[in-house]
Amino acid sequence: NRLPTISTAQPSTEPQIGHVPEITGHVRRNAHDAFAALLVPAAAAGDNLRERLGPHWAALWGPGWIPAVPGDHQRWRIVASAGAEGVVLLGQPLADAEAIELRLNELREQLDLVQHFTRTGTFERDPVTMRGTWDARMFDIWGLPAPPSGKPAPAPSMQTMDSMIVEKEWRHHRFAESHAVAGDHSARLRIRRPDGVVRHIHTQWRVDHDAHGHPIRIRGVNTDDTPLYELATRAEALRGELDAALALARIGVWHHEIDGGRVYLDARCSELMGVPLQRDGMALQDARARIHPADRELVIQATERTLRTGLPCDVELRYPQSDGSTHYVLSRRTLQHDADGRPLRYFGVMLDITEHRLAVQRLRDTVEQMALTAKAIGVGAWETDERVSEVHWDAQMFRLRGVDSPARTVTADEIASYLHPDDRAAVMAAQAAHLLAGESWQQDYRVQWPDGTVRWITSHSASAKDAQGRFVRRIGLNWDSTEAHRAAQALREREAALAQSQEKSRWMTRISHELRTPLNAILGFTQLARRASTDANQSRVANWLALAEDAGQHLRSLIDDILELSSASTGDLRLNLRPVRLADAVAEAVRLVQNDAQSQGVTLDRGDLFGAVQADPLRLRQVLLNLLSNAIKYNHRGGSVQLRSREHDGRVDLQVIDSGRGIPTDRLAEAFEAFNRLGAEAGAVPGTGIGLALVKSLVEQMGGEVAVTSEPGRGTVFTVSLPCAPEPPSSGLACPRAAAPLSAGEHEAEAPAAAVLYIEDNPVNALLVRELLADRPAVQLAVAESGAEGLAAAQAAPPALILVDLLLPDMHGLDVLRALRADARTASVPCVALSVNATPGDVDQALAAGFQAYWTKPIDLANFLDQLSAILGRRV
Repeated sequence: NRLPTISTAQPSTEPQIGHVPEITGHVRRNAHDAFAALLVPAAAAGDNLRERLGPHWAALWGPGWIPAVPGDHQRWRIVASAGAEGVVLLGQPLADAEAIELRLNELREQLDLVQHFTRTGTFERDPVTMRGTWDARMFDIWGLPAPPSGKPAPAPSMQTMDSMIVEKEWRHHRFAESHAVAGDHSARLRIRRPDGVVRHIHTQWRVDHDAHGHPIRIRGVNTDDTPLYELATRAEALRGELDAALALARIGVWHHEIDGGRVYLDARCSELMGVPLQRDGMALQDARARIHPADRELVIQATERTLRTGLPCDVELRYPQSDGSTHYVLSRRTLQHDADGRPLRYFGVMLDITEHRLAVQRLRDTVEQMALTAKAIGVGAWETDERVSEVHWDAQMFRLRGVDSPARTVTADEIASYLHPDDRAAVMAAQAAHLLAGESWQQDYRVQWPDGTVRWITSHSASAKDAQGRFVRRIGLNWDSTEAHRAAQALREREAALAQSQEKSRWMTRISHELRTPLNAILGFTQLARRASTDANQSRVANWLALAEDAGQHLRSLIDDILELSSASTGDLRLNLRPVRLADAVAEAVRLVQNDAQSQGVTLDRGDLFGAVQADPLRLRQVLLNLLSNAIKYNHRGGSVQLRSREHDGRVDLQVIDSGRGIPTDRLAEAFEAFNRLGAEAGAVPGTGIGLALVKSLVEQMGGEVAVTSEPGRGTVFTVSLPCAPEPPSSGLACPRAAAPLSAGEHEAEAPAAAVLYIEDNPVNALLVRELLADRPAVQLAVAESGAEGLAAAQAAPPALILVDLLLPDMHGLDVLRALRADARTASVPCVALSVNATPGDVDQALAAGFQAYWTKPIDLANFLDQLSAILGRRV
């Protein structure tokens, strides 16, 4: 009816749709849209519709109950026609031909599916005419246009097919040759389709013969194997790449079948084990027998561990070879299971690590040799990883610091503790700066051992960077360079000694010139006086002697300056530092050079001098006299010398400014060199070249400085800078004058002659004193030529005064003094040392031993008589 539901059914329909009373309640009240769209419009139009309803059968019934579908042997045709109350469905059995056609259609559909999914086409040809048919799939495979109907169509000619086959040796004659043999044939070939695409074809055909053995029909299929071929080609390429990679990596592949107990090796594994390639594998016990005896237990343990844990396991082992060599192998294994989880086989690889192991061994040998060499030559190594801020020292690093310790990590504090205290701060700061900058570092420094020994260390280090350019590691070396430093110091000392020797040679050359000049005058004029006839002009002889005396005085002054310079240079100078008013010191010095200035026509201008300095009065006067004498000597008539002073920063500067010839600029640095007269030696102005050197030494000994500026042709300025001192009370002169000797009138009555003993081995020196005192009735002189003779004479008749030469042939003058003091008869007799040695050390030693005074040779006759009178208490 129009619901649509089945309202009535004839009994003849029961074999197909079931018992009518049972199915009435199972019809869907709302039929499927497709079913309604098929029947209802047709019924409304009153048309007769013949349609098979197989695909819509299930849509007719309600859920849970579907009547049986018509069977394979009984096919029905359902005819619908419109009725007054709905649709009348008439079921009619199909005829056999129709049933067969239906079945063929179903088979064609199934075949079409098979051909589609297997990319297969069918063909048939007459073996005589070679004409035949292709289905649509064949045309598609070969890239030829298919018939529009989609049904089998005439096949292309064999010539067309031949032109498309790539393999030229496979043409239709190969296909024709197969006709003589009934049965199945096959071939694989490549074709190039009209669109240029190459396909891989698998062709199979069957040749049917008649009863007489003649071919009557050829049927076959073509399958497009291109995807499979490409897959196989790719797989083969991958296999080749894998084999190449394994070969390049020297890796072999093996597996061990657990059930069969056999081991299967590829060619590489066979080569590593030293056995021939065996396709059927080798017994497990035979495979293990090839392993080095010491490694077999390792392999067994690795196998058991993999079986127990299921995890891959590595083991290194050795395979001895027949030629005596050994292959070192890294073997990795894993366990494979079957579908039920049971162990099936061990699968593994072998990596040839022979070269690696040998290289490692060579590296170890090299490292050991380097370590032994480093130990032998005393080189220590250290390393720091800046990522973890650790410094690692080897044992030699500690030995270089006098510590017995194994290699270990050290801290910055420990490193600093080994450094010499005087070097510690500078070395640690320099090292930290270089580490931060990532720069290479090289430095020599001292370390102090626990026992106090000081050694020199030379340290070199360099940084390493990671791929990003960050400094991550630093490696360094230390070695003991003490001997090198000592050698360098010795070399420096030798060079200094050589330079000193060369300077001494130059000095001796200069002093020889200075000494020989006055000696020439002394000796020359003395010889002239000695050779003069008795009737010679006495005035000429007197002049000669005066010139000889002047030369002698100059020579003595030169020697005194040399001794002063030597004392000042060695620090042996005795100073009495005290506040000295600068104006007083300058006034005294100017008074002493005033006559020289007047004779040279040079004006002296003291100016307004103020301030006081901390100085030795005698040495300050000596400095001023040298500077003023030079300013006058090297000036010109009508020139001037000015003295100016100023105070600043706790010091007083005194300037001596002359208007003389000046000093060349390029020779100012030589101004204070001893015996260097800066070219003046070629002129007429006398001098020794010692004065300025002595000035510099004296000023520096008093804590001051001296400087010079000059402009050639305009004059020179010497500046003496000394420490300020509080103003002392005015004393008139900075240096007290010596007391005047006693006059004869100061004695109430003439006393007996005073006995003076002179112990002197040099007859000339003794004669000089004897002649000097010969016409002096106040003194009676006795001379002893040795220390022993002098002691005997003094003890026999103790004199009023004993003069002792220090350098006697039999004993030193100090020993003579000790003997005199040890004897009661001579213990209180005044003794005076008389010697050519005039160094402050000699003077101090003699005075400390007990000498009342120390007189130097050559003798200043007037001064000698004055001091002798002072000691004896009478005018001599």
